[in-house]
Amino acid sequence: MACSFYIYYKVDPAKQGEVEPLIYTLLSRIACRTGVHGRLLKKLDGSATWMEVYEGIADSSGFERVLQELCERYDIDILIDRHTERFEEVHRSTPVCD
Repeated sequence: MACSFYIYYKVDPAKQGEVEPLIYTLLSRIACRTGVHGRLLKKLDGSATWMEVYEGIADSSGFERVLQELCERYDIDILIDRHTERFEEVHRSTPVCD
């Protein structure tokens, strides 16, 4: 079954101009290497919390290897402390409307 990766972190406001282009480069390279098109989200409350979302991943260990390799290549983990969570869909329901 496919899984999803949710990677969240705080970005120092003084470093956002440096971090954002790196994350977009990461998203692009991951899509090229794995076919998974990630998204970058920023928390609405104005905090510095950001999240990358990667969904529909069939090979989670292969995806994770590519992700780690690219994070090392672009020194992303030096700039931000990323936390990764993996989820799989438990049950897909079809709504029953009256």
